[in-house]
Amino acid sequence: MYVADVNQGVLSSAPVTGFERFAAFIVRHRRPILVLAVLATVASLFFGIKLFSTVQTGGYNDSSSQSARVDKLLQAKFGTLTPSAVLTVTTASPVDSPQAASLAAGVVARLQKVPNVASVFSYWNAGHLVDLRGTDGRTGVIIVTARTGISADQRATLAESVLAVAAVPTKGAVVRPTGIDVVNTVLNRQVESDLSTAEMVSVPLTALLLLAVFGALLMAGMPFVVAAVAVAGAFAALWIASLFTPISNFSANLVTGLGLGLGIDYALLIVNRMRDELADGAEVDDAVVRTVITAGRTVFFSGITVSIVLASLLLFPQFFLRSLGIAGVATTLLAMLGALVVLPVLLATIGTRLNSFRIFHPRPEPSGDGMWAGIARVVIAHRVVAAIGASVLLLVLSIPAWGAVFAQPDLRVLPANNTVVTATEFLQSVDPATSPSSIDVIIGGSKGTISTTRNAATSPSATAIGARLSMLAHVDSVITPTTVYVTGKATGPNRYFGTWTRGTADHLRVVTSLPFASPQAAALVASIHSVVAGANGTIGGQAADAVDSQGALGAKGVWALLWVVLSVLVLLFVFTGSVLMPIKALFMNALSIGASIGVLVWVFQEGHLRWLIGDFTVTGTVDSSTVILIAIVAFALSTDYELFLVSRIKEEYDISGDCDDSVIKGLGRSGRIISLAAILLALALAAFVTSDVTSVKEFGFGVAVAIILDAAVVRGILVPSLMSLAGRWNWWAPSPARALHSVVGLRHHHHHHHLRPH
Repeated sequence: MYVADVNQGVLSSAPVTGFERFAAFIVRHRRPILVLAVLATVASLFFGIKLFSTVQTGGYNDSSSQSARVDKLLQAKFGTLTPSAVLTVTTASPVDSPQAASLAAGVVARLQKVPNVASVFSYWNAGHLVDLRGTDGRTGVIIVTARTGISADQRATLAESVLAVAAVPTKGAVVRPTGIDVVNTVLNRQVESDLSTAEMVSVPLTALLLLAVFGALLMAGMPFVVAAVAVAGAFAALWIASLFTPISNFSANLVTGLGLGLGIDYALLIVNRMRDELADGAEVDDAVVRTVITAGRTVFFSGITVSIVLASLLLFPQFFLRSLGIAGVATTLLAMLGALVVLPVLLATIGTRLNSFRIFHPRPEPSGDGMWAGIARVVIAHRVVAAIGASVLLLVLSIPAWGAVFAQPDLRVLPANNTVVTATEFLQSVDPATSPSSIDVIIGGSKGTISTTRNAATSPSATAIGARLSMLAHVDSVITPTTVYVTGKATGPNRYFGTWTRGTADHLRVVTSLPFASPQAAALVASIHSVVAGANGTIGGQAADAVDSQGALGAKGVWALLWVVLSVLVLLFVFTGSVLMPIKALFMNALSIGASIGVLVWVFQEGHLRWLIGDFTVTGTVDSSTVILIAIVAFALSTDYELFLVSRIKEEYDISGDCDDSVIKGLGRSGRIISLAAILLALALAAFVTSDVTSVKEFGFGVAVAIILDAAVVRGILVPSLMSLAGRWNWWAPSPARALHSVVGLRHHHHHHHLRPH
């Protein structure tokens, strides 16, 4: 039994666990801990703010792939420029007229003044090269290259300046800006403004809902305390990480969404438990200690499990996913720290004043008897039908997932009327050779190196291969070092910019107007591979890059899946001591994630529900990185809810030994918290649906659907029906496993507060 005075050390008949010692320690030293927590959060914010100037766009490609090597080789050996910005100038007068030349000269002069610009080539100042001239006879192309080695921040500033130059009205000319840095900057700007809009919607809405549930200002504010600790700390951690590795601009949204979500999850669990303990007549300090031992243990396990699941993102080579892994792990561990240290210390300080600043009195908390207990009774009464029905529903929802077409994101994630999108489409129509979809082939550069001696006998092979490539479907033309081919026939000499032959190696460009991330472009890359494989050909360009990145996602995805499955099996076994529970949890997670991806494919790949979630360009594909991200985040959150529910059911089972009764009481006591946490988290993420960037929309929608399905169908119907069907087998483990669990597992301790009348 407890001695009321915590300062004397916590005495109980059960052996003292680490959690009890920890709880007693933080209650005893609450003031210095509180001061430290405030200082640490303020310091974190100070460093975390710096993150926003270091984040980068993109990060969807695998920098160790063949296409990445080819792209480096083209820059180093063939002098191929990677333009920072490309502008088209379309004039009222013909492109070769003096009027057109002087209008263009004005634009070039303004571009040359932009900081960090290395060179500005244009059709008019670079010898009237054919690839800088539009097919309409009135358009010339300007290419802006950046100084090498400038930071992501400097590139963004350069792009902003180029956009500003292009926006200055020029009489008698239309200037359209595109190019890699310009596109990235526009995307970045869009994502940042969309996120602040999403947060302006979700934060006040969350606050109102929490107030409606708790009725008291102090209590409703607790989740925001945990979220603040998690978000500030994770931003600081990401800023430190950004000094060593590129960090994606999407990592900030994951931090705010997940920080708010887990802040709500963990704070609800702790505050609710504290309220129960105080209602049972416990002293404040005792109540805090007991809360940490019961709810705190669940939060601790949840934090460890969710972090380990999110850490699977670190296995991917793309920095987009890797940096989201860092963001997820940091946010989860800090939310756990906030809920296990800062919150109990605050609760011990506030004490019985927890219910002050009351705005109204909410309905009394059901003592395991309320809507959710009622649902559990109905489900258990019809357990076979419920289990089969819920499984069939989730399987039916997952049907579209089998027809999923995965692709990398391209420009089409932006709204179709965005200036950069229209500029890129225009450039593609008047000057296909500069198109971002063009595929570069290097022939005779053995494994990415080039020897300088040249054997004349080998050089005709480049033209022969070029002629063969120009016969492939979707190929507009092929530029070889000497000749341009269209459908197998030579149409003229190569008058294009750059060096096309270097030592034994030849550079060919396959011009296509396919969107580079489309499945058709991937098929074209495969056909080119089969043609050039014999001639020691390597392939680069954005389309090849997209194919390589998809391959890396698939290969690493298998390892990520294995990591998640094994770690969850082990952790859930350690937590529950049951063999059946972890297997059942994996089965249910798989069903709910399959269903969520099915819904995602139905909406985004097939283009349904645009009236509800806002318009977007339907590409007939889903973004593979986003789907992996949704699956892993949803898996982590499902496991989180599973732990909440099972720990409460186990607690009731340890008292009564009656399976059905403990399921009803456990769901009755935790169902409200889980459904509330799920609704709040789904709202925080669904706010991302307001974004104009399709991949942000996909992420918010996908995770929100996964959470709602999980809380309603899985926790509400599948868990109670399957647990009721399994009965005593829920907690079964073979004796070697039981022995292992008694060593590594965490055990419950029963104190007198369990013996309240039910």
